[in-house]
Amino acid sequence: MLALISGSAWPQTQDTSPALRLDNECVSCDRERSRSVSNGRNETAKRSMADVPMLLRLDKDCPTCQASDPLRPSISEAILAIQVNLEAKGDFLVQIAQNGDVLVRESDLRDLGVTNVPYEVSTIEREPYVSLRSLPGVTLDFDRARLVLSIRIDPRTLARRQVVDLSPQRNPNVRYPAPAGAFFNYNVTQSHDDLTGAGTSAAAGEFGWRLGEYLLTGDAIATEDRLSGETRRTRLNTSLIRDWRDTLQRLAVGDFVTVPQSVLGSSLRLGGVSLSRRFDIDPYYVRFPGQIVSGTAALPSEIFIFSNGALVRRERVSPGTFDLQNLVSVTGLQVTEVVVRDVLGNEQRIVDPFYFTDTLLREGLDEYSIDIGAERRDFGTRSNNYGAAGLSTFYRRGISDSLTLGARAEALDGRANLGPTATMRLGTLGVLSTGLAYSSGPLGDGAAVNFAHTYQSRRAGASVALRFEDRAYARAASSTIGARRYDFSATASYSLSASNGVGVAFTSTAPWGAPSTRTASVTYRQRITRDVFMVATARHSAGANPGDELLFSLTWSLDGPFAQRPVLTAQAQRQGDRHVETLQLSGGNPDAEGPLYRLAAERQTDNQLSRTVLNPLLQYNFTRASVRAEAFHDSLTQATRTDIGVQGGVAAVGGEWALSRPVRDSFAIVKVGDAEGVRVYANNQSVGRTGSDGTLFVPRLASYFENPVAVEDKDLPLDYTVPETRFIVSPALRSGVLLDFRARQVKAVAGKLVRREADTVQAFGDADGSVTVEGKALPILTARDGSFYVENVAAGRYRGEATRRGERCGFELRVPESREIVVDLREVTCEN
Repeated sequence: MLALISGSAWPQTQDTSPALRLDNECVSCDRERSRSVSNGRNETAKRSMADVPMLLRLDKDCPTCQASDPLRPSISEAILAIQVNLEAKGDFLVQIAQNGDVLVRESDLRDLGVTNVPYEVSTIEREPYVSLRSLPGVTLDFDRARLVLSIRIDPRTLARRQVVDLSPQRNPNVRYPAPAGAFFNYNVTQSHDDLTGAGTSAAAGEFGWRLGEYLLTGDAIATEDRLSGETRRTRLNTSLIRDWRDTLQRLAVGDFVTVPQSVLGSSLRLGGVSLSRRFDIDPYYVRFPGQIVSGTAALPSEIFIFSNGALVRRERVSPGTFDLQNLVSVTGLQVTEVVVRDVLGNEQRIVDPFYFTDTLLREGLDEYSIDIGAERRDFGTRSNNYGAAGLSTFYRRGISDSLTLGARAEALDGRANLGPTATMRLGTLGVLSTGLAYSSGPLGDGAAVNFAHTYQSRRAGASVALRFEDRAYARAASSTIGARRYDFSATASYSLSASNGVGVAFTSTAPWGAPSTRTASVTYRQRITRDVFMVATARHSAGANPGDELLFSLTWSLDGPFAQRPVLTAQAQRQGDRHVETLQLSGGNPDAEGPLYRLAAERQTDNQLSRTVLNPLLQYNFTRASVRAEAFHDSLTQATRTDIGVQGGVAAVGGEWALSRPVRDSFAIVKVGDAEGVRVYANNQSVGRTGSDGTLFVPRLASYFENPVAVEDKDLPLDYTVPETRFIVSPALRSGVLLDFRARQVKAVAGKLVRREADTVQAFGDADGSVTVEGKALPILTARDGSFYVENVAAGRYRGEATRRGERCGFELRVPESREIVVDLREVTCEN
């Protein structure tokens, strides 16, 4: 509706309603105003427009629309629904001039999203208004029948720049349970050799115990040689670990292995303290620089994002500019195409190639590790043999989205090296990594340098790596290989089609004081059918180990009775006079209940000498343990060795405990009341059914990931209810979680509410009230004889109250355990 106002009341009759005069009805209004401004009074007119309030003129006939002051044309106040580039912005109070201009309040202009353009300001009743006609490039379309004003303007001038984050999103309903629980894994194996009549017994154990935010873990192994009678017990690793989710830091005290950050470094096994930034604490944290695609939508639009021709995302955007951020995909060159389709069906396309790599850090992001301790010696054979002090540390920082710089250092037992590292993206031409190192060791000081370049696209890939080391160059960890004069490798691959491809590789290595080795190979891959895949490789070696080799393999995925399809693999290898043929059939899911098997046979022929090795394996995963049997038979020696073992675990959390298969990561105990046979799903895979106590142990949840765990409510009895059938949990490292779905058996209760006075019993009828069950008030009504009926009441004691004509009755329902669907409480007595 239009709301028109003036200094005096306007008669509310149809004949005297004021008329809205636009350009085609009153052109002299604008003409006179323009004439006065052009006659040498331009600046004065602008100041007058800004300082003098515009007067409202309600001229019914308006023969000339000429006010006494040409700078004050007649205007009308209205409430209009405004659209900006066909996007509805809501209802706004505006001023409509008789020359067709529309003025909006300056504050409303910001709400319309139009702030990046110059405009004229006028004052109406001491409030600043903006002339929409003064906006450059604006087009107005006023629908007087619907009172809708449509504004079309250059979308680049709109204020809001939309940012669409395409990185993996966290589920808003995910639960982060407090770290808790404990577990113990065991593996007992008996081996027997028919040839010698001897055998060994081995037992391995691993424990984990959550001490609040701290995780204490340890493992050990014990072996007994029945021939010699020797028994050996060895502690392996013991660590105390603390993770911080907010800062992605990990503190480890105990035994650990360092991870080299360069081919110029080494890996150390230490016992000590480690502080590092670990991005795997938050798997959804985007640490790699992703692609950013910018565009402009003239109207409300839907955008379609294609990566290498495949649709990966759909989003909706409003008119204006937009940025698509964190477009991450597989490593290599990505050709991203963004199709912007507006509400009128018009399309625009944006094509942007981008090289994605996971070796770079986002600008301003850093990672580090500081590892200090004593060298762990004779690992696996001695429990507590620690040696010299050692150090390993590195630091990397994203200088830009295309450059990451870092430094690393390591030292142990008189050997040390350090140096800088750099990783840079070369536009769409791949990634270059380089490092320098200076070392001090038994042979004196030395230096080393390495370069590596990788490139990968949808069809082609290539890599080159080159390393030079001085004779005296030393790594912190002692090595039997020693320094190398140079080490060179190059690979290239190309997909001829979607089903086949070819690859070549060349390596050349020249150790100091030893002959060099060169190897060249070519590989052809072919998918013959949907289920059959073939690989053929020819390799030539020269230098220290000359020779030729041919390798052919065929893999066939078969149909089988289990969810995971069996795989048949046939392989033939020829290396000089040596021939090896292998045939293997394997199947089963190692993470699910059921069988896991492998049947392998290998035949070797060398200089007229032939041997066949058979290696069958069968494992069955029960709910509470896994039993495994394996055999080896050598036709040359007629030796047969058999291994029989059982492995499992014990876990506890939240006052519940369970026997299970080994706990490899985090775990859960699912509780569904006392309902038996309810199917449970973890990560959308069936993991079993609840037992007679209504619980099921889930032995594997991925730490820090979002793990959906659900129950099949169709398996619940009809008189059971469950508030939720699906949880999403993100447990801490090797932590347990108790998932109580609070399933309970609900029953209806019936009875008669009575009042006892002396020796008389009177029905408390025609009353209404409520009974409180688990914090919820359930209504209760009594008939004339006092009888009542209430549903969804489990076994227990519940307080209630009923009233009639001002008379109150307080009572308690005592509901016993029962298999009956309706429990008859007989008489329930008022207690007041």
